[in-house]
Order: sequence, then structure tokens, then C-alpha cells
Amino acid sequence: MIYLDNAATTKICDESLDLINKYYKEEYFNPSAVYCGAINVKKSIENAREQIAKAISVDSDKIYFTSGGTESDNLAVFGICTNKSIGKILCSACEHSAVYNCFLDLRNKGFDVEFIPCNENGTVNVEIYEKTIKDNNVGFVSIMHVNNVTGGINDIVYLSKMLKENNTNAIFHSDGVQAFCKLNINVKYSNIDLYSMSSHKINGPKGVGALFIKNSNKIKALFIGGGQEKGVRSGTENTAGIIAFGAACELWSLKRSSIIENFKKYQTIVSDKLSVLDNVKFNTDINISCPHIMSISIDGVKGEVLLHMLESHGVFIGRGSACSTKDTTPRALKAMKVTSSGTIRVSFGLYNTETEIYEFCDFLTHLINDLRYKMKKR
Repeated sequence: MIYLDNAATTKICDESLDLINKYYKEEYFNPSAVYCGAINVKKSIENAREQIAKAISVDSDKIYFTSGGTESDNLAVFGICTNKSIGKILCSACEHSAVYNCFLDLRNKGFDVEFIPCNENGTVNVEIYEKTIKDNNVGFVSIMHVNNVTGGINDIVYLSKMLKENNTNAIFHSDGVQAFCKLNINVKYSNIDLYSMSSHKINGPKGVGALFIKNSNKIKALFIGGGQEKGVRSGTENTAGIIAFGAACELWSLKRSSIIENFKKYQTIVSDKLSVLDNVKFNTDINISCPHIMSISIDGVKGEVLLHMLESHGVFIGRGSACSTKDTTPRALKAMKVTSSGTIRVSFGLYNTETEIYEFCDFLTHLINDLRYKMKKR
């Protein structure tokens, strides 16, 4: 099997899997209990909190654990936008559904919502963004760090700085799910107020994520209960998941340079191999993108057909967000004005090899030529 849909999810690393077994079978105590075993589990959770915090250069007391990227995004948006007095709220037209659909819901409830257009690589149009935030009634902005379809990188440090210069009290959130552990960022010394992260994108378990919150006094909890996570996210902690998330983060932190170097190499191989084909367009600029994602439009074939034909050879790719698989064309691509039905997404992971990338390119080239030949004969 050649798995190239790592932007959708990743294979869990051995370090995380070992900890899941340990904290489900041996040290399965509730961290809120007061006996020794539970106190040790609580310490392991705090160690994981420090591992996550270190990856984005923040203090560990600013990290709050959630059930994943979607909950982190929902907590950020709905936890801040509690009433219409917040003023205008903005996000890019290319946001992941976990953010975009929150904004649609708020608009339906009468909030003043505006979607900022994006560029052809999936990043926000900075010129329009800058004009829009000059409205001093902007209260909340959400701009993703890395586009999950194209890998396009938004300069969220700059975007948050510009927001605060025009709207001092506005809150800036970024969905960092695809960027976390793949890009260096110092969130502490930025104007970013909220930053979402997910475990299963970095070879940790599914069902666990985190949200950086600069000032928890400004956010309203979505869950009411026992007051875990300092009252921001009640509910018994996903102990095994959180500790395994920390281990995956530590693994990426130690190996990040070599992992990213491999991803860049893979991008170059795919670009070189497929650019010789006619009518192939790269929606990802590999010189200025996060290196684990490539979006490719191939005229004359259908992306869904390619996906299933590759699957028959044991090769797995995506078309766009795995959360939007029912869409003929992912919404982000529509916002980028990409109309090709032959658009696919290739995303690399920790366990891919150079040999696999060459094999994938050979399979894909053969299938494209074969499909185009059959189309001509019709």
C-alpha cells in the first residue's frame, strides 16, 4: 500500500500506540482522583501540555485539550462570538468546514459576517483583507495557517498584527491543524489569540486536539460540567489520547527538519514527473507552500475516477478535505476558481519513502495516458 492522503489522517506512531495501551490497560486512572496513580496520570497530562506548548512557543498554561481540530475551531469561534455586539466577523472563503460552517451558522443567526476572497493557491487575498479590517468595528477574524487543499501558507503573524493595528480589541484565531509541527511559529510573541491543533495529523491518535487561548477570560465554555481544563472544556480528560498526542508532537519536534526535507524532495519528484504531461496544472506553488500537500488539476480525466483506479493498485490519495467528500468539487477549490473535475490532492507523511513517490508517479502517469486515450476513441 502507498498511502498519500496524510492531510486527511496519518498512521499512528509506535510511541503513541504504546502509550495508548499503557494508559488504557495499566494506568487508566481518572486524573481528577486524588490517589497516587491518578496524580501520576495528571502529571503525564501536564507533560503532554508542555510538549504541545513548546511546539508553538507558548506557555503550557495557555494550552487546552479538546476532542480534535473541529472542537478547537468551534470553541474558538462560538466561545468568542456569543452575541452580535462583537461587531463584524471575518474569515477567508477557503477555510476548513470546521470554521467556515461556524461562520455560516452565525450569519444565519444575524451576525455581521464577511468572507474574504482567496488567491489561486488558497491563501487569503491580503489586499482585500487589509481594506476590510480598516473598518474599526471588526471584532473577530479567523484565517487558517495552512490551506488543507493546496498547502498555501497564510502569514498569520502579519495578518494578526494588521488586525490589531486597526481594531485594538479584536480577536484573531487561526486553524493551525495542517501547519502544526510542520511550520515554525512563535505564537507567544505574536498577536494571535487562538490557535487550533489536532493530534491525528501528526501521527497521534484520533479524537484529541488542543486550542491555544491567550486569554481564557474572554472565551465562553461550550460544555458545562466538572470544570476540567480550568473550566474551559469540562469532561473527563481523554488521558491516553492526550499523552499519546504529546508523544507524537515530541517525535515531530525531534525529526521535523529531516521530515520536511523529505517532503520537499517528494514535491519536487511529483512536480518533475507530472509537469511533462499535457494539460496538468499545479494549484500548489511548491516554492511557497507547506511541503506535505500538493493539489493537481488534470484535464481530460475525472479526479474521482483517478482516485478509485489508483486505489485498485493500492495507492491512496484524496481530492480535497476528507470532511467534504460528498462535494463534486471541494469548496476551497471553487473559491479559488478551480473548475477542473480532474483535481486531486496528494499529501505526504512520516512513513512515505522516495521509492513510493516514484511508483505513484508512474501509476498516475500510466492511468492519465490510458484514460485520455480511451476518451479520444469514444
